[in-house]
Amino acid sequence: MNAKRRAASLLLGVLLAACVGTPTAPTPAPASPAAPSPSAEATSSPKPAPATPTATPTANPTPGPTPTPTPVPPATAAPPTGSPTPPVSAHGWPVAGATDPVFGRDGTVYAVVRTRDETPYAIVALDGGGHLKPGWPVRLSAPETSVGLAAGRDGSLYATICEPSAARCRLHHFTADGRVPRGWPLSLPGVTGCSAPLVGSDGTVYATCVARPDGPDPDTGLTGADPTTGLTIAADPVSGARAGWPVRYGGDALAIAPDGTLYVNAWQSNWEGGAPMTVAAFAPDGTLRSGWPRSWPADAFASVRLAPGGTLYAWWYEGGGGMEGGFMARRTFYAAIGTDGRTLPGWPRSSIGLASSPEFGADGTLYYDAESGDVYARDRKGAVKPGWPVRGVGGSDLAVSPPYVSPDGSILALDAHGVTMLNPSGKPIWSWGPGRSGSLTSCLGATPCAERVDDPPVFAPDGTAYVLVWVADAESRDAEIVALDRHGDVKPGWPQPCRGWAVAGVGPDGRVYVVGSKGLYALLPDGTLAK
Repeated sequence: MNAKRRAASLLLGVLLAACVGTPTAPTPAPASPAAPSPSAEATSSPKPAPATPTATPTANPTPGPTPTPTPVPPATAAPPTGSPTPPVSAHGWPVAGATDPVFGRDGTVYAVVRTRDETPYAIVALDGGGHLKPGWPVRLSAPETSVGLAAGRDGSLYATICEPSAARCRLHHFTADGRVPRGWPLSLPGVTGCSAPLVGSDGTVYATCVARPDGPDPDTGLTGADPTTGLTIAADPVSGARAGWPVRYGGDALAIAPDGTLYVNAWQSNWEGGAPMTVAAFAPDGTLRSGWPRSWPADAFASVRLAPGGTLYAWWYEGGGGMEGGFMARRTFYAAIGTDGRTLPGWPRSSIGLASSPEFGADGTLYYDAESGDVYARDRKGAVKPGWPVRGVGGSDLAVSPPYVSPDGSILALDAHGVTMLNPSGKPIWSWGPGRSGSLTSCLGATPCAERVDDPPVFAPDGTAYVLVWVADAESRDAEIVALDRHGDVKPGWPQPCRGWAVAGVGPDGRVYVVGSKGLYALLPDGTLAK
């Protein structure tokens, strides 16, 4: 129902998928790529590979400005007025039907909720006790709706709301009390889906949208859309759309560099037939940066990430495809990209087989898990750092899972049997495992996915790591949430039974939010239900 429409988004999300009843094995997705095998990665420079991909300029598209979007009447998503029976029940945790929460700086929880009346969905703002805040909910009138949410820096909420069948999307702005400011929402015509909004450090709000065909193209088999048929918009919270925006270019993901450059990632894929990933870079005024867009010849999966400091990294699979229980690739590539779109010296680096998505330390170190189960750390020039790789602490083969960087810079590696915390020099700090009765994978039986960890840890501001553990019986698995302190010890009050299927995140006050069959609820740091 929300913007997580693509399997690839599962790779980069922060959700801890989990638990009740008899879950089906998760659909394998290339979101948790593996890291390079020792033979491919132990050296500081990659072995020459046939036709090693580098970023190349694309002849098309040439994004250009489009007319300023037209404000639409706020009644399309205005708060309810005087309804004697609110369509949402929110009188404490759990809040039934709530999904996809995002968190404001003041601890407000925003979520999409299925309602009890003829209006199928609503957006709610909840306090720490699970109660509706004044002015909410905001009802969504269309029965077929896709929603992406982002909390603003001033207590406001931004939302992309799309009706795919009508090829109609809007960018909305709601104040802390649910009101719609003058000039909002903004209409984004001719597109069928948008990313969740992205809020820059200066308060500028961005969204990128695509016009997808109904199913795969009969000639190419591509399920993606030509980026030149989409839109990307930048808006000011007060005045609405900024001059020079939107641009006639749309994609699936956004990233903002410290200098204000907006990167738009568009990947036209059929998952197994091959298609390029194209990235465009725009200045704050909507003009295309020199040297962009650039393309990479990914044939299975591709994405980009911004490292701390603003360096853009592309990563992609070569020779990839699906198989029973998972996803495989012949080689995984990582490349650091300069502001002019050129591949930086020392890159790309490649890894034999399926490698994980990259994670970054505060100093720009790139971490990943290799197909061999070894975890690697590379510096800004692509060289393997001293003390790395650390052998056998990550998942292997189809079970690769990216390492995760904690708030203090330590690196958490995990496989189905437990977790290992490493310091930035590659030295183990502690290890923890659930024992013979538990596992970090939700897969049942002796399938190839049985070792894969699909549920990433979630960190609290104090460094506590919340890990999902599946407890097996003969035919099904239920889950529990374990809280591990900085020393790897289980904290008092934990583990807690998982009443849902996802640990959605940790709020600024340390509350742990869980989404499940009974709705959304919050646990305090001591494991008790928040009031």
